[in-house]
Amino acid sequence: MNAEPLPPQGEPALRDLLEKARNFAQEQPAKAMAAGLAAGILMNLLPSRLFSGAVRLAAPLVRPALLTLGVVKACELCCRDRRGTDTGG
Repeated sequence: MNAEPLPPQGEPALRDLLEKARNFAQEQPAKAMAAGLAAGILMNLLPSRLFSGAVRLAAPLVRPALLTLGVVKACELCCRDRRGTDTGG
């Protein structure tokens, strides 16, 4: 008999979605960065009243976070490209 409680049905689906998102970000970082930046801009342009409940409360914090993450990812890509093209001399 299994004494360990079964996870809720939504949890495996969420874990699978997060794993797919991680893989996508690792395999296609430019597209992931563009998607994050677009999501941040879209949330910044939409009026807050469209969001409800907790989303409305979190929206002021999520907007700048997504924009910042998009800029950071762009800087990482830019620096990585520069390091890859430098010959060291």
